[in-house]
Amino acid sequence: MIDFEARLPSAEEIERNVAAGLWKNRTLPLEVRERAARAPEREAIIDAHGRLTYGELGDLIDRAMIQLTALGVTRGGRVAVQLPNWRHFAIIHLALDALGAVIVPIPLMSRASELTYILSLTEAEAVVVVSEYRGFDYREMIEELR
Repeated sequence: MIDFEARLPSAEEIERNVAAGLWKNRTLPLEVRERAARAPEREAIIDAHGRLTYGELGDLIDRAMIQLTALGVTRGGRVAVQLPNWRHFAIIHLALDALGAVIVPIPLMSRASELTYILSLTEAEAVVVVSEYRGFDYREMIEELR
């Protein structure tokens, strides 16, 4: 259980943990990129679609960043993401983090009315959805919302 009333670390504790190498002042995408450079063949993700090495993951993150940038996603921009718990979610999340964009996760059970409300509320610049999942066509729903 997470204790939300727990005391936050002091500046001295933070400095001590950083100096000891326990806490790194780094982003997760940078960590993945460095692991890809050090051990590209090492497994990074295992899911129902198979296995990805750090080298493959780094390449997919770069490809996603290029496509997101081409769509107009910018630092600080909000991107709604409605994906299953597959590698695709991790790739998009890491790509958005690397771009400095904000992820707006949307539960898969949300449909057009909920999505309309969330998109309006968050002012998302873009939406990333799974094509089809468990018999529901998410692309069609997005096209209808346009």
